[in-house]
Amino acid sequence: MKKIYIFNAPPRAGKDFTVDYLKSNADYPDRIEIATFKEPVIEATCKVLGISESVFMDGYDMPVWKYYETHKYVPKHTVMTNWWKDALLYEINGKMYSKRTALIYVSEQIFKPMFGNYIWGRLVADTIQESNADIILIPDGGFKEEIEELCDRFGVGVVKLIQIEKDGCTFIGDSRDYVSLDGVPFNSLYNSGDENYCDELKPILSEINTLCYTTGSEDIPF
Repeated sequence: MKKIYIFNAPPRAGKDFTVDYLKSNADYPDRIEIATFKEPVIEATCKVLGISESVFMDGYDMPVWKYYETHKYVPKHTVMTNWWKDALLYEINGKMYSKRTALIYVSEQIFKPMFGNYIWGRLVADTIQESNADIILIPDGGFKEEIEELCDRFGVGVVKLIQIEKDGCTFIGDSRDYVSLDGVPFNSLYNSGDENYCDELKPILSEINTLCYTTGSEDIPF
């Protein structure tokens, strides 16, 4: 039976580093798959904006100054020390949006009102159901409804929620937040921003390795 780890943390708290570290250092990385709630949102946002995903994601996680070094262009009045994902680039209904706020707008103002708050959870659940991986790592949990959808589809005992805290990182300006659900196993991590954080991840890595060794058993709890 698959096991699903959902990481719940504010922007720049180390979510992507965490799942990349766990997968790359696991004994059986080929049995692990990284899935995101964001991927179908990106696809939908690109359709709304009329651009390709490769164009939208170009420089997404770069600081503005680094994007300028490689592309020799940024809009006027863009602060070089900010992130490129936060630069105002797209106009929707007369208002300017960054890559990050465009994702929020399309998700919260267009798709969820049309299809319900569970829409992205359903799409990710479909992806997981089709996967042959034993372990699913999801770095971008932040909405209760999305996690509930995975619990409904696969069972509460299959899902584990892990919150990450890091100094200076908050959900201010973000539509997501810390989430907790009754019956869902829960862990909390502190990202110190140095090598000590990798030590924090070792118990989870050991747990993942154990689950991969015992794949096929439905009786192994988190």
